[in-house]
Amino acid sequence: ATRRPGATGGGLGGGGGGGGVAEGVPAAGKAWPSVKQSPIVPSPRTPPDLGPLADKHRRRTRPGEMTVHWGLKDVAVSVPVGGYGLKQQGTESVEQNFRSGQKLGVAEYRDSVGEAVYRSTTREPLGRGWVRGHPLPAHTGAADFQGFGRPSE
Repeated sequence: ATRRPGATGGGLGGGGGGGGVAEGVPAAGKAWPSVKQSPIVPSPRTPPDLGPLADKHRRRTRPGEMTVHWGLKDVAVSVPVGGYGLKQQGTESVEQNFRSGQKLGVAEYRDSVGEAVYRSTTREPLGRGWVRGHPLPAHTGAADFQGFGRPSE
């Protein structure tokens, strides 16, 4: 093959005519006018008859039609008689569940001592609002204080 002046031989086209991937396209990617065929070839088509392989894959013909996974088309699936999962003979009541986590006596005291080191235990005690430490005005402590905002109608 003859080389054009200034063509380098590298890249996709190889500089012209040297058996590159895209004939007639120099390394810079600019197309040269050529009488050869286009470097873009059509993609291969799917064969018309694939036999049983094509029958396994999805072909929906109507809206809402059920589809079975192609790997399960030839498999006979048996439905279990008793359902799925492990069956339990007896059940645990809510009361038993709560009592299992309940601690009394020394165990409860040890847990409370261990929890006392956390700041959230003193700032957010159970059953009361979060103590943020903001001082409220003196009139909020009066017995006739109705609260902030407008009363409901």
